[in-house]
Amino acid sequence: MSLPNTIYAASAMAPHKTLYTTAKYDEGQKLEYADSRKFRFALAGELLVKGEILQGVDSTAENDLTPVAAAIGATTISVTLGNAAVADYFKGGYAYVDVTPALGDTYKIGAHDAFTAASGQLIPLAGDETVLVAITSTSRISLVRNPWKGVITLATTPTAWVAGVAVSLIPSAEWGWVQTGGPCAVMSGGTDGEGLAFGASDDTAGTGLAADADTEFVIGCVMQTGPAADRVELVFLTID
Repeated sequence: MSLPNTIYAASAMAPHKTLYTTAKYDEGQKLEYADSRKFRFALAGELLVKGEILQGVDSTAENDLTPVAAAIGATTISVTLGNAAVADYFKGGYAYVDVTPALGDTYKIGAHDAFTAASGQLIPLAGDETVLVAITSTSRISLVRNPWKGVITLATTPTAWVAGVAVSLIPSAEWGWVQTGGPCAVMSGGTDGEGLAFGASDDTAGTGLAADADTEFVIGCVMQTGPAADRVELVFLTID
């Protein structure tokens, strides 16, 4: 089966600069230009600053959850949540089994009502997904919000996956595109040589450096050295 999962567009139209007050596309929708630049549709968790490296939301409070038994073919998984969550907070994210039975199974989360920090919270599976291997009360479930939903400046000690680089000033709680692939101007804490691997810095939030002991996740390769520290460098992103 072939589905149109990527939007291919002309860079001259600059659709990656368009901002939205509501979600026009699904979280994580991919946009790609012929020149190799790639973008993902994202919800801002704060005002995004151009050039900053971004991360998703920390979901560690919702791991190792105790489920109610779910049979093969079930379309929901019932768990005890650690925190309340607004409607559709986890929509587009993932539920995965981290203790057998059903160890390693991963499911996309569908639209849902608001959750409370209590037992019996029903996690709906997206689309036509159903439970593939029976889950029991000895299984354990973890939830992860979609990495492009609620993106914020990458912390010096990251608490989530690197989601991309901001290319627009997207206001908090609004939608737009973040860059994940191809040539991109990225904030750097140094003047890094061309051709060097470039990673997210653990010295300054939202910035990068040539990959070394002071970097975390490698996000690309330096295309052109920046003129000075704490300015942008052109980096070929390989996040996506």
